[in-house]
Amino acid sequence: MAYKEDELKMMVNAIDFNKRIEDRQYRLRLEDKLHRSYEELRNRPPRWIFQQLSFAAFNPELFPNDLIEVAEHISSHAEIDTTSVLLVLFGSISAAMCGRYVVQVDHEWRESGGLYIVEAAESGSRKSYVISTAKAPLDQYFEKLSLEHEVQSAKYKKNNKHLEVFKRKVINLLINNHLKSSSADGIYFGDPNEVLPELQHTIDSLDKNTEATKPKYSTPPQIFLSIASRVSAGEGMSKQGEFACVFEAEGSFFESEIANKSTHPGLYLKSYDMERYDYSSKNVGKISMQKPSMTIVAFVQPDVLMNFYSNKNLKSRGLNARFLPHFASKPSNFIRHRSLPPTPKPGAMIAYNAKITEMLKRNFTQDKNREIWTVSLTPKAYELVKTYEQNTQPYVRSLEYLHMSSFLAKAHGAVVRLALCIHAWNNPKPEQSPITREEVEAAISLMDVIVEHANIAFSPERSQACVDAQEILAWIRRCDWTDIIPVFQAQDAMSAISGLNKKQCHAALDLLEQHDNIRQYFEAGRDRLCVLNPQLVNQNIIQNNRPIGRY
Repeated sequence: MAYKEDELKMMVNAIDFNKRIEDRQYRLRLEDKLHRSYEELRNRPPRWIFQQLSFAAFNPELFPNDLIEVAEHISSHAEIDTTSVLLVLFGSISAAMCGRYVVQVDHEWRESGGLYIVEAAESGSRKSYVISTAKAPLDQYFEKLSLEHEVQSAKYKKNNKHLEVFKRKVINLLINNHLKSSSADGIYFGDPNEVLPELQHTIDSLDKNTEATKPKYSTPPQIFLSIASRVSAGEGMSKQGEFACVFEAEGSFFESEIANKSTHPGLYLKSYDMERYDYSSKNVGKISMQKPSMTIVAFVQPDVLMNFYSNKNLKSRGLNARFLPHFASKPSNFIRHRSLPPTPKPGAMIAYNAKITEMLKRNFTQDKNREIWTVSLTPKAYELVKTYEQNTQPYVRSLEYLHMSSFLAKAHGAVVRLALCIHAWNNPKPEQSPITREEVEAAISLMDVIVEHANIAFSPERSQACVDAQEILAWIRRCDWTDIIPVFQAQDAMSAISGLNKKQCHAALDLLEQHDNIRQYFEAGRDRLCVLNPQLVNQNIIQNNRPIGRY
């Protein structure tokens, strides 16, 4: 159908008119919404966006002096903050307890002595030195045991071989003597029952002598796991008294077998609380442990730690909440950082090595039915633990800490475990005296620092969003907002801030909105519009030659 030129012009004008009407309606509707958002913010003061850039220090005066001296000695050589080193030392103490202790807090609440610790440190931070120094007495002890086991095994094998030959000769001699005394002219007239008791007694005596030379341990003693699958780790634990330890500086086991796994972390969940663990495999067969226990201390790269806390499978299973996270740093003289350690005290390391060795002598066993010693708390220590639990509950229920609520819900249990480590350090036989209030105070002091680090670990994306939000706020303050209703687009912020991509920008804008700095307007196919809080605009110092905010 052909249109005349006048008809075409009329149609174009009509379309243009309708479009202008739609644009005007959209603009009026938009201005109305922006105005209402602006007025809503007028009575809402913008709240600060807090990004934890430094962490509070624990109180060293609450801890045993000799333990702090060891931490300071290692810290001064490694140039890693004392808190990071102290946590590794707690891991050593936990490992030296070998899963032999539980704390009976009350009738229904019990905590084991296992600790799961993951620390983030950049390359070149000498984390290997920290791990190797803290682990040295454990390595030396098990190297000695392994050497003794090797010698005993060789001696047992040799003796057993000689005893078997001797046993056959003795048995043959007894039988021949019996036949000789009970036979005449080739006819046997004796009773076999007469010689059987003597024969059995001789065999038992020889077996008893053989058993006496048997090695103390059935398999080479070793509690450390390196690269191993869940199945082989479980098999190894079942042969070492149902206890194992992961102690590493590069986090290879942690990264491959824990942090990046999508399978059920049953072994690590059960070992944390010393609960029964059953597993079957074609290669190994059935693994059944009644009271498995484990200690994990891993230094990893920061991205590995963040990936671990971003693992939805592990988060849903609750494994992340059982780990104590920490970000290592260099010692600093700033007020809110660890102060530079004093002159190293080598004597402290000698005492440390001796104490860890004595703990291992008492606690290590390959007996699956090992005795578990129970430690109690003094009434004042119990009261302090319960107070800490009650004080933590409001944060567990708070939306602000929703991202780490599972960790906070277990924080009081972690305090008890840390207090047990301090108690075991102070007492050669921890079960013979209760945990004191002072030991719980020290544990809480350290746990307060860990909670701050956990706040970052459990929200890696929020940590980046805080940084980006601060950048956007700084840009906002550099601008002169001359419009009646100050508005900008998300693209404006991305253009003004180098390296800020769309995903990061939107996350930062969402955070700014949560803290009443802006209100956002969304519409399909259009960029985000952001209305500034008038109180934020009024805080700006007007200067000339500044970029103008726009939308």
